[in-house]
Amino acid sequence: NVHWRMSADDETNQAGSIGTIALSTSDVSSFTDFDSVTASDVEGWVISAMGDEQVQSIKDGLQNQLDEIATPTVVTRQLEA
Repeated sequence: NVHWRMSADDETNQAGSIGTIALSTSDVSSFTDFDSVTASDVEGWVISAMGDEQVQSIKDGLQNQLDEIATPTVVTRQLEA
């Protein structure tokens, strides 16, 4: 299992998404020793396991979060009794 985090930011705001994905161990012919695994390796494995559509969906969601922060579509007010 890999716990991942993807984030995006603009000049003033940040957005983030987190998750967990299980990587397939059905083919260990190209096994990499843990001490040799790089962050780039893991990022590639996670992207491959998710697929391009899911990765793009997460990126779109992050952009939507940034857009909502910049230009809110819902405003909540607390009324005084």
